[in-house]
Amino acid sequence: KNKIYSHWLENLGQFPIVQSCILFPVAQSSDHNIVRLQAFNPMLISWLIRACTLVLVLTGSIATVCPDIGESSDRNSNRLKTGDPNGRFGFWETSGIALSFAQKGPSGDPILFAVNDKGGGSSFNRLGIFDSGSGQRLLTLRLPRKFSAGHDFESMTIGACGGDHQYRSCLYIGDIGDNAARATNGDQSDRSSGEPYRIFKIEEPIWNNFSDNDRIPNNHYSEVLEYDYNHNSSPRQYSDSETLFHDHLSGALYLVTKWDPGQHNLIRLFKIPSSAWYQDGTYSPIAYSRGNFLQSKTWTRGEMAPNGELIALGDEQRTYLFTRCQGVSVEESLDKDYCRGWDNFLTTEARKHETISFSTGGDRTLQISECSTDNKICNPPMIWTSLDYENGETDSSCPELNYGSFGCFSGESSVNVYGKEDILMKNLNLGDEILVQGGRYEPIYSFGHRQTHSNVEYLQISTAHTKLEITPDHMVFVEGGRSIPASLIKIGDAVETSIGTYASVESISTVVRRGAFAPFTASGTIIVNGIKSSTFVSLQKSETLVIGGTNSGLTFQFLAHSFEMPHRMWCSYDLASCLEEQYTAEGVSKWVYLPYKVSTWFLEQHSIWAAVLAFPLLLFLLVMGSPMSFLLAIVAGPICRRLILRVKK
Repeated sequence: KNKIYSHWLENLGQFPIVQSCILFPVAQSSDHNIVRLQAFNPMLISWLIRACTLVLVLTGSIATVCPDIGESSDRNSNRLKTGDPNGRFGFWETSGIALSFAQKGPSGDPILFAVNDKGGGSSFNRLGIFDSGSGQRLLTLRLPRKFSAGHDFESMTIGACGGDHQYRSCLYIGDIGDNAARATNGDQSDRSSGEPYRIFKIEEPIWNNFSDNDRIPNNHYSEVLEYDYNHNSSPRQYSDSETLFHDHLSGALYLVTKWDPGQHNLIRLFKIPSSAWYQDGTYSPIAYSRGNFLQSKTWTRGEMAPNGELIALGDEQRTYLFTRCQGVSVEESLDKDYCRGWDNFLTTEARKHETISFSTGGDRTLQISECSTDNKICNPPMIWTSLDYENGETDSSCPELNYGSFGCFSGESSVNVYGKEDILMKNLNLGDEILVQGGRYEPIYSFGHRQTHSNVEYLQISTAHTKLEITPDHMVFVEGGRSIPASLIKIGDAVETSIGTYASVESISTVVRRGAFAPFTASGTIIVNGIKSSTFVSLQKSETLVIGGTNSGLTFQFLAHSFEMPHRMWCSYDLASCLEEQYTAEGVSKWVYLPYKVSTWFLEQHSIWAAVLAFPLLLFLLVMGSPMSFLLAIVAGPICRRLILRVKK
C-alpha cells in the first residue's frame, strides 16, 4: 500500500533540498511519481539524509533571509480549470489550496489540492486535484463521510500528520468561516447552536490510486478536531477566519481571525498545538494579540514556507512576508513588521484572493482568486510569484544564538529510583537506577554537573499536575518526540509525560534554588517530576546545531548522546571506576568539562572556520551515533576491560 512518508518534514523539514537530494532520486517511482520509502531500510534513509545534511552544513547558505520579490505571472498564464462534472458546482470559489511536497502531475510540476468555499453536503464536500503546471483538473475526490458536517471551508494547509503518523503528509482543511460572527461583532454565529468550528486532517491521497469522483474510504487516515473561542484570552465568543497554516518546525496549527475595518482591534493569532488532536472534547486555543501591524488588516489567507523561516499573510489588496528567526516562535515573528510586500494581481473575473501556497523549495508562491463574476463562474489565473533569496536581505533583527552554560535540574526536583520510589534530585547518587523513557530504569553513570553551594535561577514550567524546575538551556521532550531547550517552551505547548502522553504548559515563571544537578543515563533521558527530559543541554538557543547561519538538521540531543558514547562505553564496562568520578571547582565532571569547552569554542569561531572544523567533528559524531558504534563496543569492549584491569593493577 503506497504511502507518502514525509520523514524529512519532521526531522529535516528546514531543507527542501534534502527532498530533492535524497527522497526523489532514491525513493521515487518512475512509473507513478510516488515516494515509496517503505521499500528502503529506514536506517539507510536516515544515514543518507545525515550525509546530505553534512554537505548542507559545509556549503551552507545565509540564514533567515527576507527575499526580494521577483516577477509574477500575468493574466495570460495558466488558469485553473475549475469546471467539475461531478457536482452542481465547479471549483469557482476556491478557498484553500496546498501544493504537494512529493507528488508530481503529468507536467512534472507538483500536484495541487483545492477545496471550495462553503462545505458540507455533496456539492461542496469535495477535494479537487489539479496539475499545478497546467491548471488541468486531474480528478475530484469526495471527502470521507465524517467530513460531511463541514459548514464553511475557508482555508487549507499541508504538513506532517504528527503523532503515530508523523512520517506522513497530511492536508488540514479549515472549517473555520463564520460570516455572522464578523457581522455581529462576535456576538452571534451562523452555525447551529453549539456547533463547533472544525479542522479536518486527512493523509495526503495518492492521486494515481483513485478514479474520478471516488470517495476517500473511511479507513484512509483522517481525524477531526473541534475547537471554539471560549478561552478567557479570546476577545469574542465567535470569530470568522480564513487563515490557517501549519508550523513545519513544531507541528502546531495557527489561525488568524478575520475582522473588518473598525474591528481590527479584535484580530488575534490562535495556536493549536499538535497535542490538541489527542485531547478529549472541544479544544479552546489561546489567543495572542501580536503587533500593531497584525491588527491592521482584514486577513484572507496565510501560509508558512517549508523551511519554517518565512510566513506569508495576505488581505484583498496585498501579500506580506514575515521572517522567522532561528529559535523564535511564530507568535514572536508576527509581533514585528513585515519585511516585504506586493500588490495582488487582479483580473476582471477574479478579484478576491483567499488562497496561497509555497512551492517545495520555498522559492515561489501560488495564489488563486475566487471568481468575482456575476454568475461566479470563471477559470482564474494561477498567479506564481518568484522569491529571490540570493538578492534578499538578511534579517538583522534576529537575535544572536545564546551559548548555554552547564544545564541542570534543581535539587528539589523528584526522580523515581528503583527500589526507593521518589527521592529528591539532590539526594541522588552515582549508580542509582532511575526511571527513564519507556518505563525502564537505568543507572546514573555520571553527573555532568553536580554542585550544592551556589544559588541558581531556574525556569519553573507548570502543567495542571506538576512543575519542572530546569535551566533554560537544558532540554525537554515536547510533542512529536522532539527535544528542545526549556527556554523555547511557551504557554500552551505540550510536554511529554512519563507515560508518553502530553500535558499542556499552563504557566512559566522563574525560581531560585541552591544547587544544580545533571545526572547522565545511557538513553540520554530522565523522568523528572513526571516529565520526560533530556540529560543534555543545547549549546545554542535552538533544537538543532547551526553552523555559519545554516541549520544542520542535527539535533543537540543526537550530538550530545553521540559525543558521550566513549564515556558511556567506558562506564558500561567498568561502572565502579566511574563511581569515583571527579569534578572541577564548579562541580562539572572532568569527563564533560574539556569537551564542553571545545564545543563552545568551536561555535564561537567564524562561520567559515566552523564549517571547515565541522567536517571531522560531525563525521566522528555520526559514527558514534550509528550502528557502527555498537559493533565498536562489541569489538573494543573486551580490550577495554583488559586495559582497565591492567591499569588498576
